Amino acid sequence: GFLGGGSLGKDLTDAAKRLGGEAGLRAVLQNPAFLVMREVYKDKPLTEEEAAALAAFLVQVSQEAPRPASLYLGRFLVAGLVLLGLLLLYQAILWQLRPKSLAERIRSQLRR
Repeated sequence: GFLGGGSLGKDLTDAAKRLGGEAGLRAVLQNPAFLVMREVYKDKPLTEEEAAALAAFLVQVSQEAPRPASLYLGRFLVAGLVLLGLLLLYQAILWQLRPKSLAERIRSQLRR
């Protein structure tokens, strides 16, 4: 995404390297050795095609260079500054549209 990834689950970026490449990933995906994964997929196991697609995706991800965290920090700062500018503009518009006080109305009539 625009601001980077989250940390909801385990980082699978290097799963292909840890589990022995595409063949190892396919084996783990079709016969899960992990308790949580086994429970989730016990009633609806992955098909060979699904396991192959997931394994290919994870191999591709492991081969891509990771993005530096500073890239996301820069985007976050730019987004924050843009938002701040929009809020200040909105506040300036509201200030111009505010009702004039009685003293301001009297002064403007006296100047005429």
